[in-house]
Amino acid sequence: MPRNRQCLPRAADCARRPLNAHSTGTQQLIRQEEKVRSDGIGQVARLIGTGLGLFASRGYRGRGRVSPQGRALLANLYTSLTLAASQFTHCDFDPREDFRHQIAGDRYADLMKSPAGLADSCAARLADVPPQDIATMAPMGRYDIAVLGAGAAGLAAARVLAQAGKRVVLLEARDRIGGRIFTHHAIPSQSAAVAMELGAEFIHGLPQTTRDLIDEARLETYELDGDHLSFAHRRFESAGETQQHPGAAIEEMAAWLAKPPPGTDDTFAHYLDRAGIDAAQRERAASYVESFNAADSRVIGIAALAKQQLAEDAIHSEQLFHIEAGCDAPMRFLAEKFLAAGGTLLLSHPVHQVRWSRGAVVLSGLDAGGQKFELLTARALLTLPLAVLNAGTVRFNPAPEEILEHAARMAMGTVVRISLNFDVKFWQEDVSFLFTPTEALTAWWTPMPNRAPLITGWAGGPKAVALDQRRGDPGALLEESLGTLSRIYGLATRELRRRLLRWQTHDWQTDPYARGAYSYAPAGALNASEKMTQPVGDTLYFAGEHTDTTGHWGTVHGALGSGLRAAAQILTAP
Repeated sequence: MPRNRQCLPRAADCARRPLNAHSTGTQQLIRQEEKVRSDGIGQVARLIGTGLGLFASRGYRGRGRVSPQGRALLANLYTSLTLAASQFTHCDFDPREDFRHQIAGDRYADLMKSPAGLADSCAARLADVPPQDIATMAPMGRYDIAVLGAGAAGLAAARVLAQAGKRVVLLEARDRIGGRIFTHHAIPSQSAAVAMELGAEFIHGLPQTTRDLIDEARLETYELDGDHLSFAHRRFESAGETQQHPGAAIEEMAAWLAKPPPGTDDTFAHYLDRAGIDAAQRERAASYVESFNAADSRVIGIAALAKQQLAEDAIHSEQLFHIEAGCDAPMRFLAEKFLAAGGTLLLSHPVHQVRWSRGAVVLSGLDAGGQKFELLTARALLTLPLAVLNAGTVRFNPAPEEILEHAARMAMGTVVRISLNFDVKFWQEDVSFLFTPTEALTAWWTPMPNRAPLITGWAGGPKAVALDQRRGDPGALLEESLGTLSRIYGLATRELRRRLLRWQTHDWQTDPYARGAYSYAPAGALNASEKMTQPVGDTLYFAGEHTDTTGHWGTVHGALGSGLRAAAQILTAP
């Protein structure tokens, strides 16, 4: 069969250009690669050339030693080669084979002796690709299923679908996986090391989906333990010393809600008015609901709160756990399993448009380099956060009207959080949670029984909105936090600043790929989540914590469960 002699020499010449450690060399390779006529061949050459060029300059330390960044670069290159391999489904070519051979057993030194060798080998193998196969290659390949969003829901679904033998591409707008799970690792201290979480942090109770995943990944957890204190009116007291815990109002509300006709709903604030709860208890209850749910008590519905309370009781959510390796460890495990099953992971690939008809979806956008991309798939699973879905930054043609209608009924909560790592602890030795209802940041916690000098401040709901609006510069929240700790513990802010080793925060409200913390159901919207689980034309599917139907909105286990539910829907679809 005739070969594509016209295209091959340029691809081979591009691949054989010697790589060096300088960006100019990489740019020369890219410029020459742009002359290649075949998108398929050109993509392989470009991936190999730029990937190994970056590895040589930033990740390889000589004598077989590789930096963590270098390992990440190689992992990304392998992922990209997986994408390239998907374009050659009609022939035996797989650009990953030589890559596997070169890095087998950490033989990085062998790889770097002649980095162009891998490119040479791939270019030579392309000589066996029939020209008609090259001509029919889509620029980014065709898949059975595209999953948008590599957060908990997307990763859980993508892993199951890939392991079921489907050709799956997982697209993530960020340059990392995890979504609203965002872990900053290796915080050193005199006594311990602990991950610093910027997003989701706790395992709430004993949810089966999370426990199964943690057990499979062989991850270690520990239960938070320590004193719960409150601080108000310039004094500390045990959080249990108050006459009535604010959570009791939720239990009374659930009992009250059981009496009216089914379907009755109202806002929590209105319920407090109708129930005749005294002012002090009302204030505590509203603060509790707003902080825990990141919600406005004048908006969140009591029907949803009652359902949530039953769901939490069933899994003993009063118990809180940390994952020792960080909250992102289960996400990394899911990603590894997904890739091992042959899935394709594309980071820094925000999708801007979804065009679809029954049985066919075209997803398009711009990657981090400003390059247009387009993928063709038979079905798509969208795990976009609720606020992103409502913002319309991903355009649908045609629009899934019912899904968007019910998404608009839900609300996205607001959270402000900051983690502060000091040289030593200046707070009570055994404190786990500290509630400060009269401050801008209404709750604080430590990683107890891990004794690292790390403390996290938190505000949710209207107080978080007020804080967020006052953040005129990146250090404004830090100053607010140090001021609060100064008032509580009687230490000058300059002393606290001197003892502060590092701090981390993330503004989830301005993050374009989150636009908020997590969802909640306003009054009258209890069934909105269930409505969003319905497939659209057996082609578009939706998942994410906002589509949870079990009362676990706003949780990682709710997101995981929604991803598994969506994967099952796709696998059982006609």
